Amino acid sequence: MEAIPAHNFSIYDIAFDPSGMFFATASRDKTVKTWDFSTMGVLERLEGNDGKGHINSVNKLLWLENGTLLSAGDDRAIQAWVRK
Repeated sequence: MEAIPAHNFSIYDIAFDPSGMFFATASRDKTVKTWDFSTMGVLERLEGNDGKGHINSVNKLLWLENGTLLSAGDDRAIQAWVRK
């Protein structure tokens, strides 16, 4: 069994993208991480340091058919993340 450090605090939600190649996790640590399903490696860490992320816990995720990831948090905000 392998341990994978995911977040600094609890994970509140996991969402899989429509293709099944990626998934995202939402956490109490105010971040969203996107992961490669085949390698279980982190692709991106989406956070509020640049003024575009959440300033409180991230509670819910929804991956849309067009590849956009939506995240909702305790800050009463919904963020849209588009993969580069």
